Amino acid sequence: MSFDPVRDILEINVLLLQNIHTVYHQISLHRCKLFVYQRERWSLDEEQLLQNLLTQFGKEDLKRISQIMISKTQRQVYHRVKSDTKSLIAKIQ
Repeated sequence: MSFDPVRDILEINVLLLQNIHTVYHQISLHRCKLFVYQRERWSLDEEQLLQNLLTQFGKEDLKRISQIMISKTQRQVYHRVKSDTKSLIAKIQ
């Protein structure tokens, strides 16, 4: 099985969105997850990623979205995404 970022993003989003009930959160989580993947794809450093996310979502929304992402990211294969998200939250504080 080869690494397929698009498939993986879709799989992650299915997992993340299963228990999210509002359209706003679904769209925000999807967009936030895509931004996290952009870090790897476009070689963004953590500061650039954080600035992109803050521009898109604002500080309070990004905190809330990030907490949801951490709570919904349960599969071992996504541990890196989970730790990246925790690192971002630490910088937001």
